[in-house]
Amino acid sequence: MKDILIGTGDEYLDDFLKKDIEHNEIGKVQRIVSTRKHLVKSVNEFAPDMIIVGEDLIGEGSEEESDQEWEAVIEEIRRLSFDLRIVFYCERKEDDIFLTKLTTLNVTDIFNEGKLPAGYLNQLTSGPDYKNIERFRHKVKNVQEELQKEKEVQQEREAEDIMMKGRMPKFGSVLSNQAPVYEQLMIRPKLIVFASSYEGAGSSSMARLFAEYLTNLNLSVGVLESPYSKPYWFDSLNALSQISENWKSWHSLINEGYEVSEGSDLVIDDVTYLVKHPDDKIKDWNIMKSAYLIGYARQIPLLIYDMSHSFNQDEEKLILKQANHIVFTSGYDPVRINRNIGYFDEYFDESIVDKMTLVLNHSTDVLKKKYAKEVAQTYGFQDAKFSIPIPHIEGMTLSMVEGKSPWSILEDDQKEILEEEMGSIAIDLLGEELFEKLQPKKKKGFKLPFMKKQ
Repeated sequence: MKDILIGTGDEYLDDFLKKDIEHNEIGKVQRIVSTRKHLVKSVNEFAPDMIIVGEDLIGEGSEEESDQEWEAVIEEIRRLSFDLRIVFYCERKEDDIFLTKLTTLNVTDIFNEGKLPAGYLNQLTSGPDYKNIERFRHKVKNVQEELQKEKEVQQEREAEDIMMKGRMPKFGSVLSNQAPVYEQLMIRPKLIVFASSYEGAGSSSMARLFAEYLTNLNLSVGVLESPYSKPYWFDSLNALSQISENWKSWHSLINEGYEVSEGSDLVIDDVTYLVKHPDDKIKDWNIMKSAYLIGYARQIPLLIYDMSHSFNQDEEKLILKQANHIVFTSGYDPVRINRNIGYFDEYFDESIVDKMTLVLNHSTDVLKKKYAKEVAQTYGFQDAKFSIPIPHIEGMTLSMVEGKSPWSILEDDQKEILEEEMGSIAIDLLGEELFEKLQPKKKKGFKLPFMKKQ
């Protein structure tokens, strides 16, 4: 005889089913359960062959959440026993999408008319039959699409949590430069994104400029290269001369399912760089891999993420959302600007623009005056005063390849503009009081080209 659990939420129906089943020697009712939570515990306790449940069985959520709770309960039961026969009693229309979902969870018997069908005992004594649920499966494709969306939403929430709170690698802190305890207590981790509107607009150069600016404040800073952009940093930092023969990037290790370990970061002028190798084969990358890449790097209090021109990747949208500040590099090219009016609306909503600084490359006062309105329209800024005009960013890239600080090739007026704007971003990240406290603390024997004489 079968061991059976009953829990329809209707005590009269429960009693009738118990008597009918045992009188006809179909099985032995081990327990009548009163709640969905009790149902799961009883399945674990008795390991029954069959359960007969009804949608009115008391749950823990609201009536609006009842269907989702049932799905979660059945999924949990399925983890305990995939072969357990589940009979579901309810009063719903045949085309109700919830009933289709039940069939995808291997519920093999559905009584949906608010009453027990004639001959229901014969159905229960026979083995599970697809024809008993075939009429409920008209919307399987819709259900699969909905389940996929739910999975993506859940995955995005999990990824967002990892990025926000950070994760400690299995082998502990694996970075060469450890942030002092006082700095970890003083500064809440911040994520600063640098991105370009087109390839070569200068986000990487600007990222290094800002990283060196922050280290001048005696702060621990890291630069993390996006997995979606073309490899840039490895060659620009002349990394080949600094790594071991078996060196692997964090990107490669995470992509291949390995734990990140010591020796994969580069430290140059007190900035920690987490970069890709040009030969890295980054395949099947997804939002969860990005989450762990950023989550592990959150050991660095001020993390700069060089998104380059991959901002239009769907997987990068969550990182833009997570960023505390975004620096977006572009240019005053009138053809490019007019062609792209409205293009960025899809990626930069008001919440993104509110935390964005726009850096414009190859600029002059004439270009700024002539095209300021078009720039504001293209990028969603109400006023082009948010832009920083910086000429010849390519020269900064060349200086990096030669092992020089990009600050070294800037003119004094350019340094002053950058220092003022980067100070404004730093104040936004750190708060004015902390920024002022850090300002006079210059590193011994280390002086950036932009530092003013005291």
